[in-house]
Amino acid sequence: MSYYQSLAFQELFLDFQNIFWLIIIPSILLIIIIILLNHYFSSTTSNSLKKTILLFASSTTPGFSYLLFFNKKHWSFITKKLGESPCAFDVASYAGQYNNDIINNKVKIIVMEKTKLLKIEEDEVPNEPNKWDGPSDESQEDFEERVRLYKEEISKFQKITDILYFLGRNDYIYEYKFL
Repeated sequence: MSYYQSLAFQELFLDFQNIFWLIIIPSILLIIIIILLNHYFSSTTSNSLKKTILLFASSTTPGFSYLLFFNKKHWSFITKKLGESPCAFDVASYAGQYNNDIINNKVKIIVMEKTKLLKIEEDEVPNEPNKWDGPSDESQEDFEERVRLYKEEISKFQKITDILYFLGRNDYIYEYKFL
């Protein structure tokens, strides 16, 4: 091979190296950056959305009435931990582990035997009726009916700790789910 041919070959080799370093490597880096950016800014998947959306649940959201047992500032953590419609056993065991989060208000519990569902309602405990808060022409029988209805209604209200004790002690209710 002549000297000029050797120089031409070296120059061609250098041109190939320049092409490699100036075009191919930056192109590969650009592709990697695009892939990473697409992954970072991609739309959320349905699973991650389902997990994220739990943060917006409240005690009035179907499947989250159990949140009334706990302090409101911990709801987002609790929903991530227990999810939607947890079974009674899970709620009772969580409450047992984190009993500082429990608030001890009176709430109304509704037990649906056929569907094996539990619903907790936050409601004000009604005041006991007296003869003077009813209609002026109320008969004694009507007043006694109001008192009977009051006693029936007030029996549905229980302290949260009593409900949790009931849930934790009764094996048959472990499988019940919260509505």
